[in-house]
Amino acid sequence: MAERTSTSQYFRDQFRVSRLSTSDVVENATGEAAVIVQGLATRRYHLPGYSYSQDLIQFICNNHTVLSFCCSHRLHPFTLSDRIFLLVGSMAFGLAATSAVVIWFYTIGADSLDVGLVDIPIGIVAFWAAIINSVFDLFLWYLHSCPCCLPGTCFDLNNRCYGKAWIWVGRHLAAFIVGLAAIMATAAVLLRSWVEEDQAAANGGEAETDGHAYSFLISYLMQCFLSFFVFDPIIAYILFSGVLGCFKLPILGGRPWELMSEKDDDPAQ
Repeated sequence: MAERTSTSQYFRDQFRVSRLSTSDVVENATGEAAVIVQGLATRRYHLPGYSYSQDLIQFICNNHTVLSFCCSHRLHPFTLSDRIFLLVGSMAFGLAATSAVVIWFYTIGADSLDVGLVDIPIGIVAFWAAIINSVFDLFLWYLHSCPCCLPGTCFDLNNRCYGKAWIWVGRHLAAFIVGLAAIMATAAVLLRSWVEEDQAAANGGEAETDGHAYSFLISYLMQCFLSFFVFDPIIAYILFSGVLGCFKLPILGGRPWELMSEKDDDPAQ
């Protein structure tokens, strides 16, 4: 059983700025350090010696699109370029989603979505777009990290088969998805500009007020804020708690499942 990590050591390890490159400490880690590297690479809920609160903070910070820039573990295999890549992908997808909401409401010619007995305003639809963006962040993280292949992970295919070829499979696919999201965002913004010009022409060519001119930017920033600082932590905590897997299923069982697995593997605990 790992010794309890002191508070001072926890802060020294956890709250670090992302590295510019993968250091020898990560690539050549042994013993407990190798276990931590594997846990960080595979998005583990529990790290050796960590308490409940320490695990919760490390899980949210290490995997957060924004906070991880300055609050990542010193042994985390992700570098600064990896973090920037994930942030760009998230913001491109968010821009495409926000523009799609505006274009969709323009297409149906309404300010709200009629689903029968209830009219759903555009703000609520944008609210759901933020949730989808958070789920996309989670998917992109797993795809880019390629947890089966990173150094120190459970399968470590990167070292077993064809050198570093395996890890680039997931990363190239992630790059393709981010590129596609960027293209969709660009197309959506151009189409939205055409929509605004068409609306201005329909209103007799009157110029929009400053409030309307910046309404899309405000909507996009609100969508990013909701995605990064509301739904990302909420989704992370739901996964961490294990409630989705009734505390007994792999991955969805969260931290309780990992602790039970460790006890099963080590009868001495």
